[in-house]
Amino acid sequence: WGASGSLRYAPGSDGRGLSLALSPRWGKAESGVERLWRTGAPAAEAKPRSAPRLEAELGYGVPALGGSATLTPYGGFGIGEDGERRWRLGGRLELGQTFGLRLEAGRRDSPTTRPDNGIALHLDARW
Repeated sequence: WGASGSLRYAPGSDGRGLSLALSPRWGKAESGVERLWRTGAPAAEAKPRSAPRLEAELGYGVPALGGSATLTPYGGFGIGEDGERRWRLGGRLELGQTFGLRLEAGRRDSPTTRPDNGIALHLDARW
């Protein structure tokens, strides 16, 4: 069994203003079909997922590039199974409905592994 939910406060259609997302999960909240779409191959679990997990993100969109784009600085936090913690800090730049750029720095650590730091650059082009 499992349960998941999502609370989201989103700004207007232009993406400007406060945004907040909170997604808690308990138990086994995904089916085998969802895992297949996400990973591309079925995976056997060594133990059932029962630990609560949480993802949260807070951001604020402001006009950029003379008002033709929206820049959203954001921060995020996650708690995973076995005490894993994830922090994210970044910014998204949206140019209309067709182009987006995101730069994000993150850190992941757990009681059983060394901390893992990273920087990612994402480019989205829609047509």
